[in-house]
Amino acid sequence: MKRFFAVRGGLLPLVLSLLLAVGGCARKEERDAARAEAVAAAMEKLFETRQVKNEFFTLDLPRGWVLFKDAATPDGGVRVEALNTDGISVIITVLRSFDDDKTAAQDRKEMKNWEKRNGRQFITYTGKLKSVVTLAGDAAGGFMQKHFTSHVPGLFPKMAEAVKNAYFTLELPPGWVSAQTTGAGGRLNFLAHEKGTDELMAILVGPDDGSLLSRKNIELLRNEAKDQGLPMSKPVKSGNSYVMSLTKNGTRKILYLTSNGKQASVVSFISKTRDGGKAFLQKRLKPVDPKLFPASY
Repeated sequence: MKRFFAVRGGLLPLVLSLLLAVGGCARKEERDAARAEAVAAAMEKLFETRQVKNEFFTLDLPRGWVLFKDAATPDGGVRVEALNTDGISVIITVLRSFDDDKTAAQDRKEMKNWEKRNGRQFITYTGKLKSVVTLAGDAAGGFMQKHFTSHVPGLFPKMAEAVKNAYFTLELPPGWVSAQTTGAGGRLNFLAHEKGTDELMAILVGPDDGSLLSRKNIELLRNEAKDQGLPMSKPVKSGNSYVMSLTKNGTRKILYLTSNGKQASVVSFISKTRDGGKAFLQKRLKPVDPKLFPASY
């Protein structure tokens, strides 16, 4: 984040130019009032809604965002840096001239550094162009989904939104919406749904007294599903979890039950895809405690 405040231009020159324009006040009170007015006007201008548009992309910055840099790179590309008052930052760079072999190792190192700093970095090559999109803050992916438009097919990744809580981090691709609630004892109810489809996932986490994976409790779950016209398969032990599934009218539901001895999780996925959402969960769901979630799906 320090790099933002090292950028020349933007905040400091605008504020200073307005301050220097205030003069001729005979009394100190008048000078102070005029100075305060100038600063307020400068800050208002900085935080107004604006749009960054070039041949590569359009980025809409709503109120609360500050544009620190919008400049051309020496090779004719662009570099845009923006930050909002909640600590979310976005850096977008497009390069026309680069060497894949020389930059690949540096790119991997840079990506790992950003992950350690609660950030994410996406690097994309089209052959003639290279884009580097760096996001900091859990809500940055959601912001890019809503406010970023690419003008060059394949140059930018499809931004994911990071959902993070005490139990897991989940990368939701564009088109997915989510909601979560927490309760006493560390209970978590999480739901995510893809708009316009039947894709749905739910994750429940709560204290476990050792009964979740008991034969009696699992049979109770199966009976409840059967009463609702949803006959579940018999539970199958898979690694540290039990798995049950059902298929009805082309829709498949998979249920994973896992316990680490103190807490338990129930992960369910409803999908019309052949794998029932297994690849989605394996790739995008990153547990804080691996023993609390399936080792594989």
